[in-house]
Amino acid sequence: MIRLGNLQYDGDKIEEAIEVFGRYLVKYPGGRFVVMAGVAKAYAEEKKGDLPGAEKTLKDVVERVKGIRLQGKRIQAWRIVYEVMKRPEDAVRVYGQIAEQFAQTHWAQNAIQRMSALKTK
Repeated sequence: MIRLGNLQYDGDKIEEAIEVFGRYLVKYPGGRFVVMAGVAKAYAEEKKGDLPGAEKTLKDVVERVKGIRLQGKRIQAWRIVYEVMKRPEDAVRVYGQIAEQFAQTHWAQNAIQRMSALKTK
């Protein structure tokens, strides 16, 4: 479903992409790719010009991920939300948390790189 949604998005079939990503979120509410589907749906909504819809989708994704026990996934979801919403100061704060809480991991290395990129913009 994620691949199909991506193909539709890339083919400029935005309504269809939104529908497929939304269907994934309904069918697999605790699915492995729920953050990916939610962010992709929000990007499609943003491209369609539905910024309130995109923001709602992202907030819904964060709420879903709160139930996931892996703290790292929750933090990653917030990071994605802030970058998509173009809130770099909040994204930098979350990247700092990732670097601190998951030191010596690839997550921390990626967080430091993204934090540096956002600070130079």
